[in-house]
Amino acid sequence: MSGTTYLEELRAMRDWFDRRIAAELDRLEVTDEMCAGIIDRAARLYDVEPDDIFGRNRKRRPALARQAACWMLRNHAGLSLNRIGDVLGIDHTTVLYACRKVDAAPAMRALLLGLEVAS
Repeated sequence: MSGTTYLEELRAMRDWFDRRIAAELDRLEVTDEMCAGIIDRAARLYDVEPDDIFGRNRKRRPALARQAACWMLRNHAGLSLNRIGDVLGIDHTTVLYACRKVDAAPAMRALLLGLEVAS
């Protein structure tokens, strides 16, 4: 291995790490205000109170609003499943289930993508 090739590999690795660090910093800068805004949009979409999204209310509209909030917090804000669970007061596996439900429903996903663009 020549010195130039090794140096190029090190530079490529540094660039990769720089991009990963920048992406992680962006993700960590998600504020409580941003989370509250996403939860509020999901609540308005399903005509429920934002408080209905938190916890385990299993009625249809609050459950759909919670699924929408989970998906937007994951895909728009880039939060981890555990952090979304902490924000909403639910288990991370429930968050994963909600995100998968939205991904499996093209009409709901398109609606939520439209909300993200409008925000």
